[in-house]
Amino acid sequence: MLGLIKRNFIHVTTDAFLQLYKTLVRSHLEYANCIWNPYRQHLIKDLEKVQMRASTLIPDVKNLKYEERLRYL
Repeated sequence: MLGLIKRNFIHVTTDAFLQLYKTLVRSHLEYANCIWNPYRQHLIKDLEKVQMRASTLIPDVKNLKYEERLRYL
């Protein structure tokens, strides 16, 4: 889903990206049972990787550190 957003929405605003992310990506992540209650460390890391990759697609915050990007969004 992130690839779909990246390919089709090249110049996307922060608000538009957040709407796309919540609609397309989070719905897939929240569907799986292990995502509702990730108790294993590797599952938590996998979720963070998706968020990390998604937050780099926003041009306004692309050059910030990951923690700063999360605070901004």
